Amino acid sequence: ANGSEASSSSSSSSDGAELPQSIVRALHVDPPVELMFLGEDVGSVKHNSVEDRERGAAPLLLFGLHSSSRMWLIYLLVDGNEMPSVVQVTEPFEDLLLAGNDGGTFIRRVRPAISGSVTIAPPGSMAMMLSNGVLALYHHRNRFKKITQHDCYDSMKGEIESDDDPLVDFCFAHSSSVGDGEYACGYIGELTVLLLRRSGDVYAISPVCFDGTFFHKTSVLDQIEYLEHCLSELKPPSMTSTSSRYRRNKVVTEEEARWKQMKTALLWINEVFGDLQEFSVVKMLYVSARIGMLSNKGASSCPLQVQGPLLYGRSEIDDGVSSPPASIIECMRGTATSQSLPTVFFAVGRYSGQVDICALSSGIEMRFALER
Repeated sequence: ANGSEASSSSSSSSDGAELPQSIVRALHVDPPVELMFLGEDVGSVKHNSVEDRERGAAPLLLFGLHSSSRMWLIYLLVDGNEMPSVVQVTEPFEDLLLAGNDGGTFIRRVRPAISGSVTIAPPGSMAMMLSNGVLALYHHRNRFKKITQHDCYDSMKGEIESDDDPLVDFCFAHSSSVGDGEYACGYIGELTVLLLRRSGDVYAISPVCFDGTFFHKTSVLDQIEYLEHCLSELKPPSMTSTSSRYRRNKVVTEEEARWKQMKTALLWINEVFGDLQEFSVVKMLYVSARIGMLSNKGASSCPLQVQGPLLYGRSEIDDGVSSPPASIIECMRGTATSQSLPTVFFAVGRYSGQVDICALSSGIEMRFALER
């Protein structure tokens, strides 16, 4: 069941820890695709004896293992005096994957939450992209373990049909500064997910955040300062009439739309990080995102708007033959030494072996489908 725990009775061998037989049998039917390290977590597993509690100080390593239809979170206890042992296994995405199996949905890619130059991600948290365009986040934080979803295809209506040009990969961006003058935008790259389609087109969504992620407080304050400065120079929407009919029929100017975008982003930050001027927070170096404590009515619950394409990957080579399909995207860490240099670097790989190195001249701003 979703979030359920199953203790492993597997024995140690000379080659290391053994997987539970239930997983081994499942992998015979649906072969493994990827094994990934999700971080080190101490204290996630309850110990039932004095010996277990004493041994609980040993590192508890978290691994993700997935096939095309199932995803396991494996807790591995590593004791210097004994062989590693699997002490717990969960299937955090089980309900979501079972619901999608009727339509032939499968796992495209799974990536761990990343820790960047201004963030520290909670161990065990990860993001999974399904073939139906859903990006699912598993928030692994103490007792709060929850899944949130973003339907990427739903906000890409009007683009090329997903069957002809599906999403094939995604990755998290990295942070660097962007902007000029006194109010430089504190771009938090780790809030941005880059999306790759088979054609090579690249899109983005932001903000994508895991509960319990620690952010350097300065980067959050810089973002708040940038948004407040933008709002001060924009004209808010006219409040001549508040009737629902008036709001539906009113033509929104470009400036008013920009004001709504900035306002919603500022509301999101204030909801997720709280009051950064509180006495208990003022002297802290990092602040924590509190997704699990929020209601479903604020800016943090608004659907995200897919942005792009940021890069057109479609091209024709000799004799009108299309370029090979894209298969993978990876973001690279880069340092902007001056305001004229690009701030987002990434690479797109194709099945032919071709790798395109790309750079964006600005960061990705937060955009919501229901900016208000």
